[in-house]
Amino acid sequence: MKFLDSGGESGRLMRALDWSRNPLGVPASWPLQLRTLVGVMLDARQGILIVWGPEQITLYNDHYAEMLGARHPMAMGQRFRDVWYEIWDQVDPIISAAYAGESIQMDDIVFEMLRNGYPEETHFSFSYTPVRDDDGVVQGMFCACNELTQRVNAERQVLAQATYLASLFDATPSFMAVLSGPEHRFTLTNAPYRALIGHRDPIGLPVREALPDLQGQFFFDLLDEVYRTGRAAVGSGTEILFQRAAGGPVERRYLDFIYQPLQTDTRVTGILVVGTDVTGQKVVSLQLEQDNVALARRAEETEERLRQAQKMEAVGQLTGGIAHDFNNMLQGIVLPLQVIRKRLQQQRHEGLDDYVEAGLASARRAASLTQRLLAFSRRQPLDEKVADVAGSIRTVEPLLRTTCGENITLDVELPAELWPVRTDTHQFESSLLNLVINARDAMPHGGAIGLCATNLTLAADVLEGTGLPAGDYVEIRVTDSGVGMPPEVLARVFDPFFTTKPIGQGTGLGLSMVYGYIRQSGGYVTVDSIEDVGTVVRVRLPRSPDTPQPVRAQPARTCDDARGVYRVLVAEDDDVVRLLVVDLLRDRGHVVSEAIDGSQAMMMLDQGVAYDLLLSDVGLPGPNGRQVADYARERLPGIRVLLMTGYAAEVATNSSFLGPDMALIVKPFDSDALVAKVDGVMHGPAPAAAPPCRVESSCDGIDATASALLP
Repeated sequence: MKFLDSGGESGRLMRALDWSRNPLGVPASWPLQLRTLVGVMLDARQGILIVWGPEQITLYNDHYAEMLGARHPMAMGQRFRDVWYEIWDQVDPIISAAYAGESIQMDDIVFEMLRNGYPEETHFSFSYTPVRDDDGVVQGMFCACNELTQRVNAERQVLAQATYLASLFDATPSFMAVLSGPEHRFTLTNAPYRALIGHRDPIGLPVREALPDLQGQFFFDLLDEVYRTGRAAVGSGTEILFQRAAGGPVERRYLDFIYQPLQTDTRVTGILVVGTDVTGQKVVSLQLEQDNVALARRAEETEERLRQAQKMEAVGQLTGGIAHDFNNMLQGIVLPLQVIRKRLQQQRHEGLDDYVEAGLASARRAASLTQRLLAFSRRQPLDEKVADVAGSIRTVEPLLRTTCGENITLDVELPAELWPVRTDTHQFESSLLNLVINARDAMPHGGAIGLCATNLTLAADVLEGTGLPAGDYVEIRVTDSGVGMPPEVLARVFDPFFTTKPIGQGTGLGLSMVYGYIRQSGGYVTVDSIEDVGTVVRVRLPRSPDTPQPVRAQPARTCDDARGVYRVLVAEDDDVVRLLVVDLLRDRGHVVSEAIDGSQAMMMLDQGVAYDLLLSDVGLPGPNGRQVADYARERLPGIRVLLMTGYAAEVATNSSFLGPDMALIVKPFDSDALVAKVDGVMHGPAPAAAPPCRVESSCDGIDATASALLP
């Protein structure tokens, strides 16, 4: 059986099979035609298939085995129908034609096969040749076969890529064309180029024939130059005249373009034309030049409207937060007063002091917030002194823990020795409370806040961008495990009036004022945040070479008994304030007259009463308090003047507003402060301007709600 000696794996398989049970029988008994064809098949360098006998038994070589996939080696010696059962409907007519004596040639036939366990589209070229015995009877067929699947798939990929590139070429907003040869024949154009040239189809035509209306406009000469030299040419805002519509007018357009030479090796073979129709921009540019003055004026008006809109937005955010806190404070004043009135009507005097203290506490909170707002509006200078950061933190730690609530833990870590810094301790404590409140609000479902301080020596590269020198700093770090902030919110955390809280729950002033205060103190603030992880705020203040001085407690100011009885003219337009001030002075034994505005006060000064003191609000309707004071001085040269105001920023800092022997008291004030001020004005040298009295809250001068708005 020398005809089976070759054939690689397929030959070894055929030699190893037990053919005694196969319809073909043992190879030694095979007909001469079959043995000869098997020898040719095993030596062939392409896929060869032999189907033999009425049972159509399958024989094949190694190259055909590759086409069988997972069906090999089980397909050897099997019925051809069983080998290709899933495509038998396609194969059966071909086999039948071959067994009928017909030779068949197919260049590309498509089969949907399951040869590797999954359906796949395959492509083949083959020729079926019938094999006859000596009597001319067809005994089988001989098939030379080549699989084309990879080639077809590759061609499809190339075609898909070409189609994709063509679609990109066509979809680009710039107009594009490819010109070939020295005549610049159009071989490719995209949709914007075809829209530009209008009614003509230039493909295959030389540029001079396709676009004859460009003759004499230098474009043809420029193309020739690019083709000859291989150097690109660029045009910007170039004017072009041509007829875009058949029978239409000649249009003037403006183009930006480039002629880029296309080279094969070192030889120019064509030119790529790429450009943009900038006619609209050119027209707009000319129009802009003509309307420059009008547009500038309009822009200025628009900017003014924008500034006004931003101002109103800021005011809206501010008033929303302030209204929320003031409503709470007013509630704490109104309810105690109502309870006191009801108890007095019922002759129940027990416990009234508690309600009085509650109302006074709310009033002090409102006064504290008002003074902070006034300080913010005038950017009050810091009261800087050498401060002990650790001591300040320990001072406010109880308040911080109360502020955090029950479901948030506060971990405070302070080193044994912390460098001193120079800052305003009141502002520092308020800023610290602000940061802790922000951390608390970021954890509505509870969590942990870390507060620690440490000494740092920072190099210049660490401080790059801060404008601060290298040196020693004290870092105060506040961390939380809250919701964090996305980058777009983090970028605006220091913007004034920016807040992500609902209206009434914050004004957006807190962090911006912390930032301003720290920068004013020579330090800087950084915020790092990751959504759903948490936030870290770092405050760094420069080390002070000095040692902090111990704080001495200041004795509380008390009022002396009245030193005399005075004739007092009270001018106040607010009925409640006027009533209370008049009653308070009368209780002290003074003779008091009252006026509701500046005009009435001047009329009363003309009635000949020798008033000892004019107590007037600054912002009276009609003539203001200073004008009334000047009028009183003209009529009564010896009269003393005490002005009341809620706008300390404008009055206390303006020395020209107060004249000689005029004093100032800032609203809100308590009864002891007013009595002491009156006595001081009447029996001592009157200051040019009295500083506003600070009304402290019950929490060492720091009110949590107000501090959430202002540092």
